[in-house]
Amino acid sequence: MRHWPLFALKVTTPRLELRLPTLNDLDALADRAAEGVHDPAGMPFGVPWTDAPPDERARSTVQVHWFVRRYGISPGDYRAPGPVRPGAAGTRRWPPGPRRSG
Repeated sequence: MRHWPLFALKVTTPRLELRLPTLNDLDALADRAAEGVHDPAGMPFGVPWTDAPPDERARSTVQVHWFVRRYGISPGDYRAPGPVRPGAAGTRRWPPGPRRSG
């Protein structure tokens, strides 16, 4: 995309590439979310979004990415309720609102 150069930004190592997802990437991610992402006997997330039906999990996965792309997030939007460990971080405000200047 010519008018949003961040789509061309890539950070690449021999084992990893960081970049913004394409629409095809988001479709594939939504498919994985619909299939299930963890053992249903446990809940590794603070918000049980994975308890939703498969079509809702897929749709909400794409919607969250579009929302973040639209409004953006920053490190200040997150908080950790104690020692940082996987799945422990929450957000101070979610969904994040539009940025205000000044």
